[in-house]
Amino acid sequence: MSTWCVSDSWSSTGSLRALLNTSRPRVASDVSSPVWSAPFSRGRALEISPTGVETIEKKGIAELVECAVFDGYEVPFDDDAFDLAILSHVLEHVEYPRKLLYEASRVAEYICVEVPLEDTWRLSADFALDPVGHINFYSMKTIRRLVQSCGLEIVDQRVANPSKGLFLYRDKWAGQLKYLIKECLLRLSPGFATRLFTYHFALVCRRSPGSVHGAGRNGA
Repeated sequence: MSTWCVSDSWSSTGSLRALLNTSRPRVASDVSSPVWSAPFSRGRALEISPTGVETIEKKGIAELVECAVFDGYEVPFDDDAFDLAILSHVLEHVEYPRKLLYEASRVAEYICVEVPLEDTWRLSADFALDPVGHINFYSMKTIRRLVQSCGLEIVDQRVANPSKGLFLYRDKWAGQLKYLIKECLLRLSPGFATRLFTYHFALVCRRSPGSVHGAGRNGA
């Protein structure tokens, strides 16, 4: 099966990988991601910058057929060209997230979305530019409502802590402690944990039957 991927963070896909593995029987027996879950098939990736393309190509992913630059919204593929479209850590960066979701549902029946849950109690009341370029800040409720407003049905979801390696990379000892605190809190009280700390949230979605936005550029 074929997959199209847009990923701002090629390595931040642990929760998405796990969700695809556990959700596949409920989604479709032949839907898989060639990048993050087995069995592998083939896939194409899009990035908004040449340096992003270079970074992905250097990884030498055997199942990756092509990685190309695009404008962030207009997907250069035909209607229903893929079985699965993946938007991993992308929607928090784009000015018009619905436009990209509509395009994803045009080229694929199933869409996987992953975003950081940054709309916590600690989020400031006023917007300020951050070094990683996030302009949209989601909670579990707001990202669910966003994809549903685009004619997508939510098949499954998963909240996960960012990878332990990321915490250790930033600060070995303090990072390990922070990871353990967040992991324990998530297991004990997921609702409280996601209001206090930032976690990764992955969704498997399916284009709703008769969805206007999933009908194609020509309305076919």
